[in-house]
Amino acid sequence: MASSNRASRTGTVAAARPRRKTRTADPRAGVTATDTSATAVAPIPDDLRREWVAEAAYYIAERRGFRGGSPDDDWCQAETEIAQLLAGPRH
Repeated sequence: MASSNRASRTGTVAAARPRRKTRTADPRAGVTATDTSATAVAPIPDDLRREWVAEAAYYIAERRGFRGGSPDDDWCQAETEIAQLLAGPRH
């Protein structure tokens, strides 16, 4: 197998990294897992989650033209939406 090279932003040439192969999660189960599904998802830091909720609450208020409603209701709705997004797709 021939090795390949690639140019970096600095113009130097470095050897390309080999791709990781699919590995078996549990040899007895016969289930294979790709690199993305085999990695654990790190918990979201509270301050980042709070930023996401604040931004979502702003857009909720913006959609209704900033009229009526309350910031507390917007925040609660935004928390629910962010929690659903972080939970992943429903099957």
